[in-house]
Amino acid sequence: MKQIEQRKVKTEKKLDQLRKDVTTLVEHSEDAKNTVDEKYDNEQKKTEMLSASLEKSRKEVSHLIEKLARVQKQVSEKDARITDLDRKYSEIVQKVEDDKEEKKKCQVIILGLNTAIREFNGVIGVVQNGLQGQQPDLTLLLGLESSSSNSLDKSVSIQDMQEEMKSVRAKIEYLRVQLSDMYAVEMGNRCPTQ
Repeated sequence: MKQIEQRKVKTEKKLDQLRKDVTTLVEHSEDAKNTVDEKYDNEQKKTEMLSASLEKSRKEVSHLIEKLARVQKQVSEKDARITDLDRKYSEIVQKVEDDKEEKKKCQVIILGLNTAIREFNGVIGVVQNGLQGQQPDLTLLLGLESSSSNSLDKSVSIQDMQEEMKSVRAKIEYLRVQLSDMYAVEMGNRCPTQ
């Protein structure tokens, strides 16, 4: 019995030790649980903060993407406008070049008309001299005076040409009247009188 008693005491000591160990383990477990809970809470807060920050960043990125799309659209519109303006500029430059060519052609035509009018004036002068019974001016008859004066005058304006044409028309009308009168007199001389 003594042995049993000893065993019982030993067993109780072991049980006490085990209880102490279990209590210590429970305390450690509670401490560990509290530490884990704290870490979990901290991690949860960090996760929430990161989620909030991520959501804010996502909204900012979305806003920046929209802004970038608007800017790209504006750039595209500006590029199209620049292309259109380049095309219009090219058309204007071409029109100016065409106008320069037309102006040169008109100047050549005006100079040609001026020469023709001067030569026609020379012919009118020869005919007038003949009608008045005078000797024709040889320089006018050969066309020397009109061509030499033409080579000196390269800057003829349209107004000068209009004045010259009025003068030529008046001279032609005068010649027409003179020739008509001469023809009437000649016809009168040819007709037998009764």
